[in-house]
Amino acid sequence: MFKIAAAVVVIATAALYLFFSNAHAKPLALVGDGKISPSEFSVAIQGWRPDELRTIISQFDDKYDLGADTFAIEEQGGSTLRVRATKGIDADQVFFLVNYIMYPENFDLTHRTLNAVGQLKLSDETGVPPGTKRGQQAWIYMPSDDHDYDVAYVRLDNGQSYRVSFTNMGWELVKDPRLPAPARDLIDQSKMRT
Repeated sequence: MFKIAAAVVVIATAALYLFFSNAHAKPLALVGDGKISPSEFSVAIQGWRPDELRTIISQFDDKYDLGADTFAIEEQGGSTLRVRATKGIDADQVFFLVNYIMYPENFDLTHRTLNAVGQLKLSDETGVPPGTKRGQQAWIYMPSDDHDYDVAYVRLDNGQSYRVSFTNMGWELVKDPRLPAPARDLIDQSKMRT
């Protein structure tokens, strides 16, 4: 009798684990495939020199067939640069851009402190998770202790944090924002500018 009860407990525990782990992975909304306007996003960057960032942006343009005139780089003073679009791009490419700036091809990332935060206005194209509104500001960043390299995290003003996996481009609510301190600083700077 004891063995049967123990087996039932093990099976029930496994079923609960699978239920809750799958519930976490279910996206609340999807990033759309429409174009977003240049005024709806920008990316603040620290750790790259302007010439390095120009090369990285050029590689990104080539990778996604965007054209050499898609982005402009602005110096913000101090060590911060900002990338803005000159024309509309697909909503998912904003997430990819922040990721690519942090993990570009053919660059040595050792002995560097890099930071990139995308500021994005939520819209039908970006996806609008439950409890958020169109027009609300969101900040895209790469999570601390990132070992996936194909996921972005998003922080909203209300404190909610989301994970957007590049495999399904779905917004998943997370409890741990994994927000690096340098990214928090850039978010705070962006809030002061708006």
